[in-house]
Amino acid sequence: MLLIGDPLNTGQELFLVTYSILYGVMLQSLPPALWPLVAIFKGRIKRDGSIEETVYIEVKKRRIAICFFIFNFIPAVYLWAIMTMLSNLVLPRTWWGQFFFIIGISWCSLGVFGFYRIFYIMVVKFWNYFLKDIITYFDDTKLSYYAEGHAIWAIIYLAPGPFILRFITSFF
Repeated sequence: MLLIGDPLNTGQELFLVTYSILYGVMLQSLPPALWPLVAIFKGRIKRDGSIEETVYIEVKKRRIAICFFIFNFIPAVYLWAIMTMLSNLVLPRTWWGQFFFIIGISWCSLGVFGFYRIFYIMVVKFWNYFLKDIITYFDDTKLSYYAEGHAIWAIIYLAPGPFILRFITSFF
């Protein structure tokens, strides 16, 4: 179990550094109008200085709730789960075991892009429900409308890392 006062082991430190860097990269790559907190209360200010009325207030409230869940709550639970798993693992003694251990930690850190893919599944499947007002921010050439493809990539990012770490530390 992960305790607050315990010092971090090598695997936890490596994971925490790479996960936090990649989490910041993922958040910076999100569409610019994803968090409409100001627009809900005041409206959007146009470039000419006039204020545009807020139209989809219910849609924006739903979007805030869903985006908070996908980009804040789930990554925090994932971080806790991996850090707890790493607190119970011992660094392998062989150099190739350590190499694959670092590969496993790196793959676990790539899990943040799985949350990004989950968001795009929501965009593709339910854009009319909570993204109606910002659909113009999504470029058709960059957005694949194939939700199953996004789901496959989410599984590839999220699933193999913990299995690699368990396999490496149990055999090496």
